[in-house]
Amino acid sequence: MWFKNLVVYRLPAGFAVNPDDLERKLAHHSLQPCGGLQMESRGWICPHEYGLFLYQQRSQCLLAMGVEQKILPASIVRQEAEIRAEDIARRQGRPVGRKQMRELKDQVTDELLPRALSRRRTTYGWIDVANGWLGVDAAADARAEQFMEVLRSTEDTFQERSASTRILSYARLTPAKPRSAIRATISRAKRFASTSRQARPSFAWGSPGTTRSRSCLPSSCRSSASPFSTS
Repeated sequence: MWFKNLVVYRLPAGFAVNPDDLERKLAHHSLQPCGGLQMESRGWICPHEYGLFLYQQRSQCLLAMGVEQKILPASIVRQEAEIRAEDIARRQGRPVGRKQMRELKDQVTDELLPRALSRRRTTYGWIDVANGWLGVDAAADARAEQFMEVLRSTEDTFQERSASTRILSYARLTPAKPRSAIRATISRAKRFASTSRQARPSFAWGSPGTTRSRSCLPSSCRSSASPFSTS
C-alpha cells in the first residue's frame, strides 16, 4: 500500500524491537468503543486482513491506529442549552448567568453524548527496523504526533531510546506525485537527517533561540523536536 502523506521519523542508532512482543502489546491496547460519557477512544486495529495487529514482511512492519469519536456538534449543545435557559429565565424572573449557562451546557452534553453517533478513522504507520525509519501516513503534524503518543504509551522502547534521538525529518507527499518523486523526496529527507546529525544543530522547534540550517533543508522536509521525547 502507498501512503498519501508521509511523516518520516528517524529512529535512534541501534534501535531494535521484538515483533512478537510488539504484537502482544498492540493487541493489549486495541481500540475499544467509546463509553457512554467518553468523547474519544484511541487504540490499535489490524492493518491487514490477516487479523494481526502487526503485519510484518522481513524487517518492515505495518501497524494501524484507530480513533473513534462521538459526533456531537457544539451548535446542537448550545441550541438545546439556550432553550432550557429561556425556560429557566421565565420561571425565575431573571436571565441565566454565565455559570448557570455553563452548567446547562454540561448537563446537555452528558445527556446527549450516550446517544451520539460515532465515527472512526485510521492512521497507518510503517517501521523499517533494518534502516531505522518510522513513517506515519498523516497530513497534519498533530495527527502524526497523536500516533506517536499512542505508540509511546504502548511500547516502552520508544521512550527508553529517546535520549539518543534528536532529529525529526519529514517528507510531505501528495497523491498526485509518481513513485519516482516519492522516492526522491524520501531520499532528500534521509540526506537532510544525515547532514543534521553531523552538524548537531539545536532543533527545538518553535522555542526561543532555535537555529536552523536552511542550506540543507529541502522544500519538502522540515526539522522538529524528537517524536520520542517524553517532555
